[in-house]
Amino acid sequence: MSKDLQNNLNRIKHYSNNKDIKIFNFPHLNNIKSYNHFFSCYTKNLGVIINNSFSYTKNIHQWIHNKIKKNNININSSAKNFLLINSPINISLFSNLIENIIFLYPNTIITLNILYNYFKKIQIFDYYDWIKSIVVTNKIHALKILLKLKKQKYDFNILINAYKTLIYIILLYKKKFFIPNNYKNFIIYKKKIMQLSLFSLIKKNNIKIILLALKILKKIELCVHHNQIEIIWMHLKTLSIILD
Repeated sequence: MSKDLQNNLNRIKHYSNNKDIKIFNFPHLNNIKSYNHFFSCYTKNLGVIINNSFSYTKNIHQWIHNKIKKNNININSSAKNFLLINSPINISLFSNLIENIIFLYPNTIITLNILYNYFKKIQIFDYYDWIKSIVVTNKIHALKILLKLKKQKYDFNILINAYKTLIYIILLYKKKFFIPNNYKNFIIYKKKIMQLSLFSLIKKNNIKIILLALKILKKIELCVHHNQIEIIWMHLKTLSIILD
């Protein structure tokens, strides 16, 4: 736990009373069980709810199940699974989607095809679309997709990790790098990114450009730590266009 976070928790003690509930979200804890004792000791008498990514996803899934049941939405299993798998990425987007489905398709069996057609109409993008445009060095398209993702309120952490994976793949092929043991997102994004034709990108970009990309990624980490959202998106714009 950083010193800043410790100081903030200590400061909150002065504002705590029985009528307040303090909620902290720690979405990137790898094993919540191993931290339970620490948090319970450190935040004792603060009235804190500790939430991690597992419980976050579980709550969203419960909300979707309740929404479908409450509104008597007739939805097949493949369409429902699509919502459950993808909704944690952008809960506000999928919340609007379900509301629109209720309005647009009364007394209709909601299929995966209906969901795909909905997404096609509103031009929903994800990290793969952005990475793909970078790989084919279509810089204008990459910037346009990034702007769309920002408007969608897409999770920039996913974009950061996907881009970092792309850079690590390039370095691996250049035999200049070993994946850090603590970077566990590599497996998540590698398989899909490796489906793209990376040969030209690997060949054209020298170590100097790659190191610049890594430097920008490091700056983004600091911005995430300080919650500097606009600066994060500004750096992502730079990453969209620096590779040749």
